[in-house]
Amino acid sequence: MINELTEPEKAWLACAIDGEGSIEPGLCWCRGKPQFHPRILVFNTSLSFVNEAERILGTDVKTRPVNVTTNKKTEYRAGLYDHKGIISILEQIFPYLIVKKEYAEVAIAWCKHRIETYKMPYNVKDYEYYLVLKSLNSRKEKTVKEVGEAFIQKIIVKCSIRYYEYVCLVIEAIKNLEVV
Repeated sequence: MINELTEPEKAWLACAIDGEGSIEPGLCWCRGKPQFHPRILVFNTSLSFVNEAERILGTDVKTRPVNVTTNKKTEYRAGLYDHKGIISILEQIFPYLIVKKEYAEVAIAWCKHRIETYKMPYNVKDYEYYLVLKSLNSRKEKTVKEVGEAFIQKIIVKCSIRYYEYVCLVIEAIKNLEVV
């Protein structure tokens, strides 16, 4: 469980996430099916910086070298993947966020949705949250539709056409988000 943060810890972590981190959707493939969830990550080439992020984030955190190198230095990552932990952290640091306030709003709503629908298959709302958070994180300012089309391509390549229902859910999510 995440502890109550002090005001300096809240400000430090918000700054670290705004500048050296992300609030993003994680995606992996389990038994040929897409599995995705929001996550908080803090990256840096300084292990002591990432260790401080790890200390503040609390439990369920991974700190390890990432396969990416910057100026031949190892890049380290602290990450939080637990839905309740993400809600707790983001609600505490929300007033201090500047750049990633909208990301935090989407991630909090998505985590609350996943807690409510625990052990249920992903539904259209999950795909909507994924697409919105992914498009916010896009470096090329992609639209939700472009992100959705790329996701459909991944599903087709990774899962084959037998998982057609996932493609249909993504298409429905795109249509719902275009109306908004």
